[in-house]
Amino acid sequence: MRKTRTFNGLWVSVDGSWGNGEIQLFDTQHWLDEDWDHLDEAADSEKLLVARYITRKRNKQAKKTAEIIAAARLLEVRTIILSGNENGLDKNA
Repeated sequence: MRKTRTFNGLWVSVDGSWGNGEIQLFDTQHWLDEDWDHLDEAADSEKLLVARYITRKRNKQAKKTAEIIAAARLLEVRTIILSGNENGLDKNA
């Protein structure tokens, strides 16, 4: 599944802002609050690179977490404790 989509042309947002040019949409379902803060604090010229980096990092972490959970389900134990935040991700991984 592709996590980033690129479009060219006119765009209009629901808040009424609009523009003309290339835009990229990112799947942010795995982002943390600190990721949004990092994007907000980045210079305008850096925001695209920051969004790409965060998206790749969080999607990689989510994939790794899913693989660990899938492997854990194969174990014949009754309780498994995974550390991390509410998304099952360790923000420092």
